Amino acid sequence: MARTKVVRTTVVRSGSISSGDRIWIFAVILACIALLFTILAVALPGWNGRSILKNCSTCLSTTVLSFIAMFLIFLGILLTVLFALRLITSFSDTIRISAVILLTLAGIFIVAAYVSIGRHDPTNYSYYLMVTAGIFTFVSSVLAAFWLGRNWHSV
Repeated sequence: MARTKVVRTTVVRSGSISSGDRIWIFAVILACIALLFTILAVALPGWNGRSILKNCSTCLSTTVLSFIAMFLIFLGILLTVLFALRLITSFSDTIRISAVILLTLAGIFIVAAYVSIGRHDPTNYSYYLMVTAGIFTFVSSVLAAFWLGRNWHSV
């Protein structure tokens, strides 16, 4: 009987050939855009002609909710990148979906921030920036969940 000699072996990582590696990049890009829109909405004076950081004493809840959302988006981006680069590997299901949970919570806080401002005015462009940031945050959390679901065994 002839013996087989193995000359070379190649290990292919799961998801490295398909578009699975690109999905988390799109999720991070959308979350970064959401973070940018949230920062712009808080910093610019588009809340009925006033800035919520300087001139608005009744806008404290909007400011606090916006800063919480920015912090959660940043943590969601960080965890998504760390999971994608496989710097965090865990066997706990809760830790695996923490990036999705953080991005979803950030979207909820963004919605709460622009709802708490009071009445809606068509010249209120920071309101629209917050709405856009909320949409980008929810889409990035869905993309992160889709990516995590496809690569659940390798993360």
